[in-house]
Amino acid sequence: GTPRRVEGDGVVTTLPLPALVSMMQPALPADVIGHGQRLRYRSMRLINIVLDRDRLTDFHWVYLSDRKFRCNRMSEQKNVSGDMVPAGKTVLVVELSCWKDDEMWNATDEQVFDLAMRDLVNTELGIEKSEVSDYWVTPLAGAYPVYELGIEDHLIPVLDAVSMANVHTVGRHGLFLNNSMDDNVLLGIRAADAIAEKGLDGRAWFKEMQAFSDLRFHGK
Repeated sequence: GTPRRVEGDGVVTTLPLPALVSMMQPALPADVIGHGQRLRYRSMRLINIVLDRDRLTDFHWVYLSDRKFRCNRMSEQKNVSGDMVPAGKTVLVVELSCWKDDEMWNATDEQVFDLAMRDLVNTELGIEKSEVSDYWVTPLAGAYPVYELGIEDHLIPVLDAVSMANVHTVGRHGLFLNNSMDDNVLLGIRAADAIAEKGLDGRAWFKEMQAFSDLRFHGK
């Protein structure tokens, strides 16, 4: 609960780039801070719903892409591992994308639960509200980097500026890149390898991450 200073030879950070830009000392140039403020993140509310049944589907992810749905995706965690949920129960995690401080972000937990249940019923998977034994809602203020036209004009100057001699920025938020978990695990391994082989060379890491990002943007 109190500020403290920790000395180190270098930093590996997964902080969102706008936050990292704003807190670095000595302060980065005003134009770089301005570029960082143009990087936007889509927020999300996760509606976790416990059903009194052993399993609903055989799928981990179910995408709700039809226009009749307001929520955008559902996951059933039991299909990742049967050990995650007790026998006779299953948990659905429904994703509701929104902007921080918009109507959906400020809606009550009950309101977003009712919205999620409406969408689940509309999937025609045979879900009944009567089999819900519990639910809770988790807010995620910055879930997804938003790619807008010309985003590279803001992103590249920020990455270039924060890649100081001893700073390695990684991960979905640290690179403003929609990585999956396997990508992020790989990036952690690659960051460790880069430091072991080249030392705390943020400039070399920046060039390597540019190449990695190019591959991801081209779907490889």
